Amino acid sequence: MPNFNNQAHQTQVVREVIPLTDSHKENRYFFLTLIGILLSAALLLWFTGHKDHHTIRLPNHLSNLATQLSIASDELAMLQDIEIVSQQPSLTELLDNELAPFTAEHFEMAGENCFVIDKQEVQLRLIKLYNEPWQVQWRESGAHENHENHADTLDETHNDTRCQAIEEWRAVAHLATDKSRI
Repeated sequence: MPNFNNQAHQTQVVREVIPLTDSHKENRYFFLTLIGILLSAALLLWFTGHKDHHTIRLPNHLSNLATQLSIASDELAMLQDIEIVSQQPSLTELLDNELAPFTAEHFEMAGENCFVIDKQEVQLRLIKLYNEPWQVQWRESGAHENHENHADTLDETHNDTRCQAIEEWRAVAHLATDKSRI
């Protein structure tokens, strides 16, 4: 029979007493940290959401005319491809081929491949810049005043700011694909 009184074979149990901590302090630090993170996130969202992204759009009453110009741009490109209209068409050629809205509205030929109309404080243009396709663009009538005052200093071929690729001209939003400004 084994001897249970043998001290050499007995294991000693060591007890360590861990003092109780105040869980109220831990909870307070946890919630203060959580509130700080949430406030920081809300503040960052507020700053990114309140940037000045004021979208300037073509007035609604001119969207029909802009759509007609877009259709005319496609027709004009097609007529140029089959050589019915020259590569630098005149306003007379557009009228002779009965392209709407040129037959119903009073457009001006402001330069090569550039047709402009002033309508109710807005200018619309159909333009072909360099090797790009025909584009419908617009700007507010007052946006170009500072550039036209310097028209005498510009090159003879670009003496009209209505046909230049300046920043005041915007692509018509519902017609634009990937460019919003020129």
